[in-house]
Amino acid sequence: MNFKIWIPVGLFGLFVWIAAIVAGGAGWNPFGVVWNFSNSGAFGDSFGPLSAAMGALAATGAFLAWGEQRREIHRLRLNDEQAKEDLAISRDEQTFFNLLKMFQEIVALTDIQRSDGPDKNGQDAFAHLLGRVDARIQHGLQQAYQGIFTKFVNDLGHYYRTLYNIIAFVDKSHLKDKYFYVKIVRSLLSNAEIGLVGLNCVYGEGKDKFKPLVEKYALLKNLSPDLINKYDLRNSFGPGAFHKVKALP
Repeated sequence: MNFKIWIPVGLFGLFVWIAAIVAGGAGWNPFGVVWNFSNSGAFGDSFGPLSAAMGALAATGAFLAWGEQRREIHRLRLNDEQAKEDLAISRDEQTFFNLLKMFQEIVALTDIQRSDGPDKNGQDAFAHLLGRVDARIQHGLQQAYQGIFTKFVNDLGHYYRTLYNIIAFVDKSHLKDKYFYVKIVRSLLSNAEIGLVGLNCVYGEGKDKFKPLVEKYALLKNLSPDLINKYDLRNSFGPGAFHKVKALP
């Protein structure tokens, strides 16, 4: 039942009732009907039902007003929560792109000085470092990688920490499609960079914290098959490191 419709109707009926009683008591009788209040009790008794009806209508109106107020408060709360969520997403997205810009600058400024040839800069520097790992692979992959990492720890350590913190930030952020943002990061990595990340997660400092994120967001997805086979990475990582295996938040 729609009480909002019946309340005005009831109030109008009460108004007509009151008007008729007051007019009759004042002697106005356009229809010639004789009002004999002595047969129905005191004149004031006729207002008993009226008072009860008005009280009921007042209670109903108060209840409806209370319900409408609750709904309005709920709508305002939902709008406020949505606004807070939108603000958090916008803030995290801005932070993500700032981190990404910093990461690209770190890669561009990476400089490997050589005594036997020209220096290697940017992504070429990482290709050179991976090549030096391959040159020592006959001594064992773990020893070869750790030897290069120790020698170039300033460059590689800074690179790994920055990349890890970007992926960890996305993972803990309010961003809706987190896999999408990691794909943006992944698209910036060269084949050599991905290979070094894989080796760091198997033989270096990334095995505890970085490796689970690599497997969660398929960070090795674009790594060439020849490097995957050369370093036997499929036996060192779960399938999630190479392709998306489930829906992510």
